[in-house]
Amino acid sequence: MTKENDIKKQDLVVTRIIDAPVELVWKAWTEPKRVMRWWGPKDYTSPSCKIDLREGGKYLFCMRAPKDQGGQEMYSAGVYKKILPLELLEFTQSMADKDGKSIDPAQMGRIEVKFADKNKFGVLDHDVTLPSGAKFYNPMRVFPNNDGSEIIFTLYQQPDVTDQLFSEDAEAVTGGLKKLKTLLENS
Repeated sequence: MTKENDIKKQDLVVTRIIDAPVELVWKAWTEPKRVMRWWGPKDYTSPSCKIDLREGGKYLFCMRAPKDQGGQEMYSAGVYKKILPLELLEFTQSMADKDGKSIDPAQMGRIEVKFADKNKFGVLDHDVTLPSGAKFYNPMRVFPNNDGSEIIFTLYQQPDVTDQLFSEDAEAVTGGLKKLKTLLENS
């Protein structure tokens, strides 16, 4: 049995400079054609995305694995709970089937993507609250950087997460930010 103080914990800060204002970052989260261009880890594609962007509206994002990883499609679905344009996007999220029906026990919980008030670039912090009540805070900042933006995402390794899973999560975050950078800089 491992003692609490013997558990190895690591944190990872990922920084990505993106030459785009908060308006484009908002569109990258709220416009289906833009979401499809960046949703998912490196080498994954997003062949479909449906968004009913209103409080109570639903969304359904599809993510397809590369062929060498099986090529399977996975879906995320949820309901928008609160929307304050360019400031806050709060929604539920769960793994789903192609029709948007939740798949148990893969409930991921409620997600908030927070954008800064009256700020040219924004803050994209988000909390993930699992059905168990466990809450994970994911700080993500967007700072002005010359004529563009610098995104800083901090990923915390939780005590019960193996180094392998943490590494995979870090790779997914890095790949997703790289895809977001490409999308926003080519818009």
